[in-house]
Amino acid sequence: MDTVYIPGDEEREIRNDGNDVVTMIVAMPYPEGVNPKGEK
Repeated sequence: MDTVYIPGDEEREIRNDGNDVVTMIVAMPYPEGVNPKGEK
């Protein structure tokens, strides 16, 4: 498995030029001020 960090405001493109099946997991933080659990 490969890991890559792409900073914000960076142009990006995901390509799969082969004929292989690809699985991708994307993890990113919530924007400032957003509470994912709805807690106050």
